[in-house]
Amino acid sequence: MLIRSFRIRFIIIRSCIISLIIILFFQIITFLKNENIHLQDINIWNKEYRLEKYFWKNLLNEDKDLTDEQRIKKIELIKKQNTIKEFNWTNIFFDSYTRKLNKVYEKNIETTYKYRFKDRQPNVSQEIYEVFEETLVFERPKFCSSSRVFHPQCPYSNCQWSCEKPSMNDKNIRRASVFHHVDMNETEMHRKLQHRSYTDIWILWIDEANRSISHLNQYNFNWTLSYRQDSEVSIGTYGVLIPQDKNKFFSNDNLYNNSNFLQLFINRNIPIPDMTIENRILFNYRYRHKHALWYVSNCGPKRRLKYYTELKNYYPIKAFGSCVENKCDKNKQCEGEQSYLALFYLSFESQTCKDYITEKFWRALYYGMIPIVLGPSKQSYLDLGIPQSAFIHVDDFPSAKVLASYLHRISNDYFLYRKYFQWLNQYEAFFDINVLEPIRMCELCMRLNMQEYQEHSYYRNIHEWHRISC
Repeated sequence: MLIRSFRIRFIIIRSCIISLIIILFFQIITFLKNENIHLQDINIWNKEYRLEKYFWKNLLNEDKDLTDEQRIKKIELIKKQNTIKEFNWTNIFFDSYTRKLNKVYEKNIETTYKYRFKDRQPNVSQEIYEVFEETLVFERPKFCSSSRVFHPQCPYSNCQWSCEKPSMNDKNIRRASVFHHVDMNETEMHRKLQHRSYTDIWILWIDEANRSISHLNQYNFNWTLSYRQDSEVSIGTYGVLIPQDKNKFFSNDNLYNNSNFLQLFINRNIPIPDMTIENRILFNYRYRHKHALWYVSNCGPKRRLKYYTELKNYYPIKAFGSCVENKCDKNKQCEGEQSYLALFYLSFESQTCKDYITEKFWRALYYGMIPIVLGPSKQSYLDLGIPQSAFIHVDDFPSAKVLASYLHRISNDYFLYRKYFQWLNQYEAFFDINVLEPIRMCELCMRLNMQEYQEHSYYRNIHEWHRISC
């Protein structure tokens, strides 16, 4: 009996050992298979990495003897082929104005600086809206001799700009008077106040930030024309992104359809939305030098100078202007040439005031540089409809050294770099004053036409409103 029990235990133990050996065997086989697959993945990755490295090294060798002039010409050519010559401006104005009204309404609900009300006056039929240039603009007439004040495709063509002095408004029609903030004479303003009609709309024009204008509170301006997004007239103050037509057509000349380049996207499983745009991004990356550019003429604001001084210790920066050693007039040929040679642009504002985003930012977008911004909060840029992937805000980095490390990464990684230009698939950037001013005046004309006759508003404290977040 004892022997039989021993044999049974032996059989059970032997079976367990055999089972463990079988399980271990299959685990080893599975491990070896997975390891083999892993090694194959590593080999594939190494092969793709070598292919990418080889591709960029070849481009570098091809371009090493190019002069700056040759590089600029290549970038200009591809940009010209990607520029849309015609827009449906009428639709753009309506869409932009509608979005603007919604934003202004949301922001004005809680403000203590503006007062809005409606009366019960009957509507007054009005075919023409006059806009009076009541003051000079920086001591010079602005539009008095201009034949193109309002955009030719503005939805309304019934606004007339006048440099004549307005007569008494006996008919109580709606009309606008524009006053530039540094060109007002107090004695003359008090004289105008005596003849001001209830339906006259006084507009303060102020595109500069952080000015002391408490002396202007007494005039109870109805509207403002400024960079602030909650100004009644603000679209296109320093620049604007215009949505592209979905049926856009670009030239296919000189497309860089290199199979090795396309293979890089296949290997990474990245789609190319538009090959012409991808070429533009590639040419920007390929022919520019790995440095940042900065033009600075106002040496007063110390924060941006301090940040520049620290950043240049870790990333190369070409700086021009009265605050640095290099001289280059930003309004001359030198500016355009340098703007086509840098990967980044320091769009450092002189003020931190809410929404103060000047041509420094828009110039960078227009010339194909990535703006590095310092000034207003990041939210000001996003509220303006600028894609988050179109710029780099210094507040996202704990130090200039960390930011510089990220700039080096972008400089050496095309696929990281290209993420900052996907906005090109949707928008075109403008910053030329000759394009912007008719856009601004069109918004003024639209508001005169579209605002209800019974609606009225004025600024209770235009000084405090102007200096929010400064």
